[in-house]
This record gives sequence, C-alpha cells and structure tokens, in this order.
Amino acid sequence: RLHRDGQVSIKLPDNHAPCYIRTYEVDPGYKMAVCAARPDFPEDITMVSYEALL
Repeated sequence: RLHRDGQVSIKLPDNHAPCYIRTYEVDPGYKMAVCAARPDFPEDITMVSYEALL
C-alpha cells in the first residue's frame, strides 16, 4: 500500500522472508515502488527507453 505521505507498506504471510520496499519519484506526481529481498537499493533509477532495449 502506498500511503499519502509516500510511505509504502506490505502485508506478508506469517512465514514469509522479509521484504524491503523503496519508492522513487519517476515524474512529478508519479512514484514507482520497488520490492526486493535485500535492502540494497540504488539512490537513483536509470530510465531506459523501449527502443534502447531492442
């Protein structure tokens, strides 16, 4: 869940491994939430166009 203050929370099953979440502001008014098994997140994201992936 993305809260109004920008914080993210997730409800996990009882025996689930910890999950780490970080939000990034992609554009004004648009945030992206990333979930990972370890808390090693980069400070910034790199935007890559669809064409660059081809």
